[in-house]
Amino acid sequence: MISGSNTKQFLRLKKVLEIFPVSKNTFLQGIRSGRFNVTPIRNGRCVFYRLEEIEALLRNLSAQNVLQ
Repeated sequence: MISGSNTKQFLRLKKVLEIFPVSKNTFLQGIRSGRFNVTPIRNGRCVFYRLEEIEALLRNLSAQNVLQ
């Protein structure tokens, strides 16, 4: 996918939505409802998401679509 090193990478919502093509509202509601297993990280007024969690989410969702 995107990561190639062992360093932890964090993404802002705009970058997450470039990788994970859903609307902002769908993504945030999915997190609130537990459908998307992603933990937001707050730093002041900024919110970040771990790249490894986004990649895992994409892998899980693509595996579910293949099985269905």
